[in-house]
Amino acid sequence: MNQEQERGGRNPRRQLQWNLPQEEQKAFSLCWENVQLSPHRKHQGPGRQGQFQLMALCFAAKHRTSSLGMVDQAVREATDLNGADLLPSQADFTSLRNRMIVLVERILVCHIPALSNLSSKVCHHLHHRYSAKMRVATEVTNLGVIHADPSSTAGTIEIMEYLHRYIPMSDNGEQLHRVPCNGDGLSIERMVNAQKARARAVTPEGRLQGLVPSPQEFHKEGILMQVLTHHIWKSPRLYDLQIRSKIQTQSI
Repeated sequence: MNQEQERGGRNPRRQLQWNLPQEEQKAFSLCWENVQLSPHRKHQGPGRQGQFQLMALCFAAKHRTSSLGMVDQAVREATDLNGADLLPSQADFTSLRNRMIVLVERILVCHIPALSNLSSKVCHHLHHRYSAKMRVATEVTNLGVIHADPSSTAGTIEIMEYLHRYIPMSDNGEQLHRVPCNGDGLSIERMVNAQKARARAVTPEGRLQGLVPSPQEFHKEGILMQVLTHHIWKSPRLYDLQIRSKIQTQSI
């Protein structure tokens, strides 16, 4: 990968370029994580104490499958939609049943010792059209360390401004291509607060709209659990009240 920086401007736009054929161009996502630096002074005193420093390590990951052509800008009215298209078809039920059969087979051979000799007969991976590509390791490019405090809103804004220079523009230079910006749960919360702090900016770049905060791994499950819990405990619907009562009974 080559990193090119255009000259001129306060925030020159940077480019991420992979040497691939045009028909195999892939999208990419950005990510940053806290870097902790704890220097130790040889002679410490009241005026010479070690300071704990936080920085941000940034990198880009190339998607193994192209997602540039998956965005559909067409918008249709809800009244124009066919209700049958929103319901699962018989093929969907058949596919779901086949998946459940595979999962049950895995559970049986894993937890019943008498069936462990049938492990080689069980499908341990559900193949799909991207299976071969997903076996290849993700290509990651280091974008450097940002000397900004990610625990503050000002530091998070500085980090996002640095990453925003890698956001591609449309051919006419009028529209940003939004790119996922991955991080843990706390980093996502800080990025959302940073975008709220810049909500009154004039341009989309000033509002940091090119970066889409995306929680990853178990943090995504934690955020989903928070949303569901908040919905259940705040909702006045009878169904949610029954779930709430059941949770309280099991807790007691």
